[in-house]
Amino acid sequence: MQEEEFVDIVKEIQLDSLLGNVRLFVIMNEFEQYRKTNNISSEQFKKSLKKVICEEMRHTTGREVHANDLLKIDKIIKKLIRVFDTNKNGKLEFQEAVSAFCILCRGSIQSKIKYQMLAYSEVSSKTIRGDDIDADDSTADMFIRYKNLKKFMLCVLKLALNSGPEIMLDFPIDKLAEATANKCMEFAQVEDKSKGVVSLEQVTRFIETSNSLAIFSGDQ
Repeated sequence: MQEEEFVDIVKEIQLDSLLGNVRLFVIMNEFEQYRKTNNISSEQFKKSLKKVICEEMRHTTGREVHANDLLKIDKIIKKLIRVFDTNKNGKLEFQEAVSAFCILCRGSIQSKIKYQMLAYSEVSSKTIRGDDIDADDSTADMFIRYKNLKKFMLCVLKLALNSGPEIMLDFPIDKLAEATANKCMEFAQVEDKSKGVVSLEQVTRFIETSNSLAIFSGDQ
């Protein structure tokens, strides 16, 4: 899928599903139950997402959800899965779901990055819920390995692409994600990428001092 098409489809899903109105912590609290196993069955995903969308629909329209609304929601969910199923297995793993919600739902950039970091991290001092994700020390002990750092950076770049698509359209986003991950490891002074890890603090500082084009300065 081309970057321009991705941005257009995301906007369609946000509008049709009303997820653009949903606060990120609300939907993440609903999906927290799947984090430990990183496993969501198709039925579980549809049930939880439908619950959130129906609640937002009632809030927005002031009426109960009708049968036609449910049919529309089913179509939206199928489209959402098709767009964010990076593993191409016909369903969304927890990490893929987090990426989708961070792009589709309302929330600060910092909280979205933290949620994605949480999804891809292997070490965490405690469970982070939606109501404390913005706490300064909530992700202090989180780390991420290189193999997941590339996936994490792809999520971050998709988030940036959706916010300002003009900044990355001339370079394949998957290649950009890998280059960004490499630069992040260098920034953290990790010599052996196969064994090294970076902390959320290091990743955050890297993102704050970089942009999607500047990372290509110097040797690759």
